[in-house]
Amino acid sequence: MRRPNLWVVAVIVTVVLIVLLAIGVPLRNYYQGRTEIARLNESIVAKQEEKDRLLDEIERYEDEEYIRQEARRRLGVIEPGETAYRIIDPRMDTDGSLSTPHGAEETLDPWYVTLWESISEPPMPEVDIPPPPSEPEAP
Repeated sequence: MRRPNLWVVAVIVTVVLIVLLAIGVPLRNYYQGRTEIARLNESIVAKQEEKDRLLDEIERYEDEEYIRQEARRRLGVIEPGETAYRIIDPRMDTDGSLSTPHGAEETLDPWYVTLWESISEPPMPEVDIPPPPSEPEAP
């Protein structure tokens, strides 16, 4: 049996590798392109759904009754001749947590005076400086 020439085997392996690379790079680009197209299609569908939702909202705001209802619900607007009542739940804690906390002082100064006072005099640092070490006595 005759053994194949080493050069022939090397050339065949090189040709096969070149063919694989020549096919592999375009295939990789093809699959990346398909993935990108799928991602963009999903994005398009999401944008279409958002567009439809916004168009529905615009259509609702063209209705006067909806505008009145939203003004009543969001802003507490009442129609002329109506009486508004505010019902406070007795189970709510009325400890005054929405008021000024205890110990907080009301300042009568404008905001810019308070700001200037806060930056005009820096606080003095409280640093304990240790005494210098005693020098050894000379013999």
